[in-house]
Amino acid sequence: MTAPYLVVGAGPTGLGCAAELATAHPVELIDRIPVPGGEAGWSTPEITALVEAAREHLLTAQTRFWHRLAVIGDGPWARTVAAHARAGRSAVVGITPGCDAPEWADEAITQATQIVIVGRDRVRAVRVCAKHQWTEVACDGVVLAASPRPNRNVTGALDEASPGVAFVQPVDAISVAERSGIGRSTARRWITANNGTH
Repeated sequence: MTAPYLVVGAGPTGLGCAAELATAHPVELIDRIPVPGGEAGWSTPEITALVEAAREHLLTAQTRFWHRLAVIGDGPWARTVAAHARAGRSAVVGITPGCDAPEWADEAITQATQIVIVGRDRVRAVRVCAKHQWTEVACDGVVLAASPRPNRNVTGALDEASPGVAFVQPVDAISVAERSGIGRSTARRWITANNGTH
């Protein structure tokens, strides 16, 4: 059975919205990252400790994840990811559109306007368009490390005017509790306006 409600984003707002909608009907919740809580999910002590323990274990065992890693973006975790990759003897290519060449990269591409990941079962390269010229950069791993943004910034992502969309999270920085409350109250208003039906 397909759930009648789909909530895109498992950050505080999406979790609050899904919890409220679930009081009326089944809900499907999806997110682009494997940790609920949005940006807040990555910084919780439990997740931080788990990631640190796994990283330490793998680095101690001298596990090599990649020979050549493409790090796309210069967000909050780009430097850390690059440092861990280099500690594991991997070369790092920094693809940082619109930014200066990052000092954490062995090689940098700063003029990219389009990026395509190449490979089927495994990454084998990224194709980068810079100055209307396509170049293929060999790599065996890709990490998306740009600053996190709500999906509303993605071309074609949900927009208030889209059919079936009841709410899109505001970009204003507010607390986790406020975001969850906004999600819950929006879902409650929607359920009330639709007499609890979908």
